[in-house]
Amino acid sequence: MSKHNDNLHQILVASEIWKEIHKSSKLDQRDDAFLYYSIQNLKYRLNYLSNTFNGFESLHSVAIKTNPHPYILKKISDWGYGLEAASLQEVLLAAKTGIEPQKIIYNSPVKTRNEIEYASKKFSGLILNANCLEELQRIPKKNNFNLGLRINPLVSGETFNLYDVSGKYSKFGVPINKTDLIFKAVKEHSISQLHMHVGSKETDLSRPLNAIKRVVDLAGLINQSLGQKIDTINIGGGLSAGDSNSESMGFIKKYVKSIEEDVPELSSKFKIITEFGQWVHEHQGVTFSRVEYIRNFEEKAICYIHIGADMFVRNTYAPDKELKLICLDSSGNLKEGKEKIYDIAGPLCFNGDYLSRNYKLPLLEEGDFIVIKSTGANTYGLWSRHCSRNIPALFVDQIHDSKIKKVSKSWNPFLKAD
Repeated sequence: MSKHNDNLHQILVASEIWKEIHKSSKLDQRDDAFLYYSIQNLKYRLNYLSNTFNGFESLHSVAIKTNPHPYILKKISDWGYGLEAASLQEVLLAAKTGIEPQKIIYNSPVKTRNEIEYASKKFSGLILNANCLEELQRIPKKNNFNLGLRINPLVSGETFNLYDVSGKYSKFGVPINKTDLIFKAVKEHSISQLHMHVGSKETDLSRPLNAIKRVVDLAGLINQSLGQKIDTINIGGGLSAGDSNSESMGFIKKYVKSIEEDVPELSSKFKIITEFGQWVHEHQGVTFSRVEYIRNFEEKAICYIHIGADMFVRNTYAPDKELKLICLDSSGNLKEGKEKIYDIAGPLCFNGDYLSRNYKLPLLEEGDFIVIKSTGANTYGLWSRHCSRNIPALFVDQIHDSKIKKVSKSWNPFLKAD
């Protein structure tokens, strides 16, 4: 499917979703904004991931932080995939799905001694990756973990980048050039896995490929020197989701082919774990918000809606690409016709709360809906308490039919439900 046809399909689907949700009679009068997530597309995408890596003995885990909704986590777990946790609380979220501890990857860079002890006692077989040598010393020699050590492959420069975790001064991982210390750690602890992660939103495959090769070479040297100690390489996640489902699936296919060609030892000598988050979730989500009112100026107008920097934290504070917007009328049909320039303002009492500026859309009016595409990742999970607004309701499709299901109401953790 071409990018043009892919985007046209998304527009038509957004209109159909809106109509199905309204037809379901499950919208509350306070649902001025609501979320949709495609479970069908999620399953298709995870199947595609497994099939693309079919030459590897692999555990594909999904980063909980990218979308921590319990209903979605349960689906991932039920289908046999793993869950990657960046905190003990996320470990507990994973456990609530009924997942086996051997499929939980615990990666927090700041684990307390109590948390480590609790995880060892409560979740025998859990995969715990020590963030650094200093944290490794906190882990009892006798533990119930499948123990890994995070390696910083040092494939970046010294300039700070928000989404790059493989520079010299990264807070993540043991620098790969500390070879003697790494060998000593593997020898003295029950380490069977090496873990790496280059960064997020990766579009340049040379960086993760270089990182994988360096870590595989290190594992080979360890095994040559100490015997077969390392049997698993966790290659992390971090790939960009691109602009569409089709684009990102082509990207991961290219990634796997490059790994097979450039680092054949990975599949022939090691099991692998992956931790994709954004790549899995982003294009499965759609956000809808009712237009509350329009404020007109001579050269453009401001459109006020009910979702903003509270949900789109990254897009507001650290933008890297423009959100993709569609406009539907009050009946859920695509609005067309004469256009105008709009600033799309969110509801927060903060002057930076704009989803977009100078965005060309058909003439808007109260009761229309702004639809934001590709919002399944790093949105719901980053919800901000600024202005204490309600977290929107979530609707999903179902695997065997097109019926829409409401899996959580609009809610507020600080206010009692009516």
